[in-house]
Amino acid sequence: MARDIDQDGRDELTGDLVPATSPGNPMADGPIHSIYLGGLGITGNINAATWESDGMTSAPNGATGYLWVGDTGNNIVYKIDATVPMIVATLYLGVNLDGLGWDGQYLIVHDSGGLVHQVDPTTGAVVASVPSVCGWPHGISWKADNSPWSDQWMWEPDFSGGMVHQVQYFTNTIGFSFMDGGSVIGSLTDGWRTWTSDFGTDNYYQYDIATGALLNSLYVGAVNGGNWAWQWDLYNELSMYQVTICPNPKYTAVQRGQVLTLKIGIKNHTASPQTVRGTLEVYDCNGVLRVVEGPRTINMTPGRVINFAWHKTCPMAAPLGIYKVRTIIEDMNYNEIHEDWCVVEVFP
Repeated sequence: MARDIDQDGRDELTGDLVPATSPGNPMADGPIHSIYLGGLGITGNINAATWESDGMTSAPNGATGYLWVGDTGNNIVYKIDATVPMIVATLYLGVNLDGLGWDGQYLIVHDSGGLVHQVDPTTGAVVASVPSVCGWPHGISWKADNSPWSDQWMWEPDFSGGMVHQVQYFTNTIGFSFMDGGSVIGSLTDGWRTWTSDFGTDNYYQYDIATGALLNSLYVGAVNGGNWAWQWDLYNELSMYQVTICPNPKYTAVQRGQVLTLKIGIKNHTASPQTVRGTLEVYDCNGVLRVVEGPRTINMTPGRVINFAWHKTCPMAAPLGIYKVRTIIEDMNYNEIHEDWCVVEVFP
């Protein structure tokens, strides 16, 4: 029986792909949080045909808490403080916006004319432009390849060709492509899987980024009011948090009596010093909390990455099976900032 405990699309023991059992496989498809854009003071009627959101991204500086939302009907990008929410800046672009991303310094704008632009996030001026690898670039996502803090690969859907391309950002060359099979209009990735939104079927599709194999699908309905899944890049972006924690590897196996070693990385994404508490919890196969390490006070300078190695001998009497390890970062008042999980399997 396949066991995809951490929902990465692969069996924890064998590493085999775990495909969806059927189209529209039921998942957690309810909204986690919503922002009504019509209440943000955007000029004009939010429901007017001229206002068409096409792209969303977030800057990597977690201290800002800003979202960037594209309006393709008016070639405008709005900078939104999602915690209020309110618009804090408006950029008027001279290019057609069909996708939006962030490279750490510039906004990345996909142009329906077949170009990719670097845009100054302060002035809206186009800094540089290159031809897109797509016939009609639409949507964009960027996530580190197996590392949350070292980016180079950009995923570009081609609306006209039904393809999804993995592009080396700094050379603008294709590293890998796979056929989406539909009218792909948006994408997102977490470094292991890529999701696409399909303009014609109202579905989000999940693919393995190494093979292009379909892993799962989720029916979302008419999210743009016109019976098509639109290009909204909504995802859990590490950089939206002030401090993040990342255990590695995501899956490991250990025998009774052996020493288990986990590497835990913590990063301060802000331009200010941060003092946080770090805690590690281990839950057994039945969900019972077995081990607690911490909380440990951690002082972090701006932009700093701290790596820890956690060593624990697996007891000889430990029940066999899958254990879930939860790593947590809290502020000094015990308010959770970020958490991440990994999986450990105990063998005889």
